[in-house]
Amino acid sequence: MATREFWLLTSYLLVALRRALTVTWIRINKFLMKPDWVIRPVADFRHKVVLIGDGFAEGVGDWVVMGGTAGVTRMLEKEAGSDEKVRTCWHIINRGRAGSLSSDWLPSDPKSLYHRKVQSEACRDAEIFVVALGTMDVVNECVGMPVSAMRKTALDTFEEGEICDTVKNLREICDALRAEGKKVVVCNVMTSGAGINSRAGTAKRINRQLALYGKATATATRETATKGGQPVEVVKMNNPRAAREDGRAFDGLHLNARGYRAFASAVYEVVGPMMVAVEWKVWKSKLAAGLTNGAGGAAVAPISGEGFEPKSKAKKKAD
Repeated sequence: MATREFWLLTSYLLVALRRALTVTWIRINKFLMKPDWVIRPVADFRHKVVLIGDGFAEGVGDWVVMGGTAGVTRMLEKEAGSDEKVRTCWHIINRGRAGSLSSDWLPSDPKSLYHRKVQSEACRDAEIFVVALGTMDVVNECVGMPVSAMRKTALDTFEEGEICDTVKNLREICDALRAEGKKVVVCNVMTSGAGINSRAGTAKRINRQLALYGKATATATRETATKGGQPVEVVKMNNPRAAREDGRAFDGLHLNARGYRAFASAVYEVVGPMMVAVEWKVWKSKLAAGLTNGAGGAAVAPISGEGFEPKSKAKKKAD
């Protein structure tokens, strides 16, 4: 028994050490390649997507080469670069923090990661935000799920008093972003993996409550949509392709390159149309300005200017 306990402890320490080294390597590359001071402001032909959350947002478990980005960030850059519908330059900014809980990102806390990351000069003008939080709440058993909610079956609905703390935190984060006019995508939590398998029931209830929140924002009337009016899109992070065993990293919890590729594909199915919508809004304003100037006898303003960067150039940067 002592030998078994020794090897279990050794295995745990080795995984923890490797995870710490992985996170350090990701952050070194992030600092070297995309420090805040080199990220230019949003302009007509330059836009931003910001990814916030825990280790699944930061990309823990992905294979990162020198000068590269990790996880969903890297995959989204490739997806946007190869999408013919996306015509301008999009910067994908990773502001994930491995090990963070949903309570660490609350806008109501002036010292939270929300104010340090989301409200930073490099990110505050981004048009789209992807939120990947909650899985570590399950792992650390700090979900705050009421007992009455745990008794509900898959066919039951939840009352407001049965919403868990994790979902309340995610709603606060998303509503704060919506109030600023941002397009918001929130990812549900993993329902399998190391530290989650024994708590799968809790994770599934979180996902059901998140789905109800997404539907509520989509069906809100104009009179009740006081928090920005933009619906929150819910993406399944634990989709079958991402949750497969061959998509797991060394710690059995986070994803590897294959898992992140499947996760990013699900995210881009929602984010891609959002990018096109943002670009179309710019094109419409340019066309309207051109028509107005032309009607007055002045020269029509060309569709170019500050922030223009050909997509082919941006794609080369991503590669």
